[in-house]
Amino acid sequence: MQAQLLWKISGNGLEQPSYLFGTHHLAPIRIMEDIVELRPALSRADQVVGEMVMSDLQNPETMMQMQQMILMPADTTLSMLFTSEQYALINSHTKENIMLDMDVVSVLKPIAIQNNLVVALYLKLIGDGYNPQFQLDTFIQKIGADNGKKILGLEDPAFQFDLLFNRSTLSRQATLLLYLVENVDKNMQNARELTEAYMAQDLEKMEALALEKDGTQCDPLPGEWEAMVDNRNFNWVKQLPDILREGSTFIAVGALHLPGRNGLLSLLREQGYQLEPLP
Repeated sequence: MQAQLLWKISGNGLEQPSYLFGTHHLAPIRIMEDIVELRPALSRADQVVGEMVMSDLQNPETMMQMQQMILMPADTTLSMLFTSEQYALINSHTKENIMLDMDVVSVLKPIAIQNNLVVALYLKLIGDGYNPQFQLDTFIQKIGADNGKKILGLEDPAFQFDLLFNRSTLSRQATLLLYLVENVDKNMQNARELTEAYMAQDLEKMEALALEKDGTQCDPLPGEWEAMVDNRNFNWVKQLPDILREGSTFIAVGALHLPGRNGLLSLLREQGYQLEPLP
């Protein structure tokens, strides 16, 4: 099968090629060694572009923004969103896997609990060389920064925090958290399949898995995929022509932003760029 994660961007008036790479937040960084042209492409680029500048997450102001975003409204706690049995089930998983008692973190939004629980469960049940301390987007930007390259973000952290923590209702967040703990094996199998498709550089399989519906409460609601993927792609391709004209650019964004009718590969081609897969 043709490699599908790393692409050379040329044409449309570009004086030198740029590169587009799809990342995955649960992938081990050994993927960088599996793609022969990845490190050379990163080395040749003058600047690195990500969804956001990952080092900004260490800024005290940004950390404070995130802390405010993950908190429940003042008149609501986690226990109000679940029955006592559901709350006890979730609490057993959080205490076992992330060493947190729900009573202690009852002011956190369900999505904040879910995100931490997914990573912990993935490490426990799958692992496979994944280390959250060496997340691909962060690692790539660090390599760029260490080599004196300009680091740019297509979004700022505040936008991503709002998208993640505020765009879905607390009821929807509670539904997804409950579904996770009630169906741990199924959810982890889905995560395994998505990561395996990524490591096999199979973007079409990744998209099919992400959009697959099985008639459960975890199926994407109308507008959720568009908010998380399509609408952001439309915004990014408005920014990218000016960025690409500045010099050779290495763009690293989530792999699910690449395929499909509204994916970056299609949208960039529509703008007149040539995209060639690199092994």
